[in-house]
Amino acid sequence: MKKIVIAFIITITASLSATTVYASLFEQRSVVSKIIEMSFRVGQLNRVVITEDIAEAYFATQKVINQRPHHLPRLVYRTTVTQHHSQDDMPYYQFTPSTEDKTRVIVYFHGGSYVTTASIIHFQFIDRLSHASGYTVLLPIYPLAPEYTHQEAFEKLTLWYADLVEANPNQSFVFIGDSAGGGLALGFTQMLNLCAKQLPETTVLISPWLDISLSNPDVKQVQKLDPLLNASAASFLGDAWRGDTDPLFYQVSPLYGEFEGLPPIHVFTGTYDILYPDVLLLKSQEHTATIDYYIYDKMTHVFPLYPLMKEANEAFDIILEIIKNP
Repeated sequence: MKKIVIAFIITITASLSATTVYASLFEQRSVVSKIIEMSFRVGQLNRVVITEDIAEAYFATQKVINQRPHHLPRLVYRTTVTQHHSQDDMPYYQFTPSTEDKTRVIVYFHGGSYVTTASIIHFQFIDRLSHASGYTVLLPIYPLAPEYTHQEAFEKLTLWYADLVEANPNQSFVFIGDSAGGGLALGFTQMLNLCAKQLPETTVLISPWLDISLSNPDVKQVQKLDPLLNASAASFLGDAWRGDTDPLFYQVSPLYGEFEGLPPIHVFTGTYDILYPDVLLLKSQEHTATIDYYIYDKMTHVFPLYPLMKEANEAFDIILEIIKNP
């Protein structure tokens, strides 16, 4: 038994050493990012073709989960986190740092394919962001598919944001969103612009879902590299979110929305992400808005949210600088 244990330890040590050398010398990235990618590839669930029956079974389960009251995840928080409800009963969380800078407020739109609610990773990231920046961060728990579509979510967010602006007349706002929340943050900003409402000072998009249809032909090529997301699953999730709405409508596919008059936009993405091709498509277009792109080679979906990763820490520092100096 002792020999087996020693052999196992030697094998693991050798594997980690080989991974470290390969990631550092050949791929020129951190070993943690390589290990995270490898862990995502276990089972290769991103390669499974999702059928209508599988999607319906998933939606039935998720609908029950989404109807449960949202509770604060158990974490060691560095900020004070409190739950509130909007006038029409939409829950939202407020992260307040111990030393608060009241010049601006951050609104964070969480990802989750428009079907799952904010996860423990979101709470950990937002807590860190609020603590490091000194700004209060608000996390709305907006309505989700399949029970609701984008229409109900936009209605609740619009009323909530109007109350927020009225209650904070001397403060400016920053919008941040990841994945589906990135698409929502951009689409919501476009809607505010069209309605001549108060805009955020800047918008930060982390691996945003810009086209609900994922019709970009390059998505199929990147799917071979993406260890996490599944394009066939995303098509069902996107249809549930848009309902009967045209997939090119800006509120579900902000790639096709109006950019003139928008505040500066900052986009973070990795090349091992099926949402990356639409970021490139956005980059190839001419816009009157200022859009900065931070593209990280071989990084996976929403990598800035992952702790203990060099590339994530680098992106976090840039995001911190952006929100402090929009």
